Amino acid sequence: MKIYAERLIETVVDRTCDVCSESVMIDVAGHKYEECGELKAAWGYASKQDGDSYHLDLCESCFKVALFALRDHRRSVVMFDDEQKHPDDKFGLASE
Repeated sequence: MKIYAERLIETVVDRTCDVCSESVMIDVAGHKYEECGELKAAWGYASKQDGDSYHLDLCESCFKVALFALRDHRRSVVMFDDEQKHPDDKFGLASE
């Protein structure tokens, strides 16, 4: 015998960028898709930030701003070191 009951569940209906507050949900042919970058860190024992945990949801635009800032910082770190790889347009891009 089947017994039915109505259940309420929480569903993600939107997700916003933690920097600019814009939605990261993209509408394609009437369907919403999450297009979100994430910046995460969980610092552990012996770290100066022991116990601190960070999580930022980023829209594509804000993600690129963060990525470019990190790439530029990397360039300044290795600027005069010929032995280290200098970042290019594929900086941070995962290999396929």
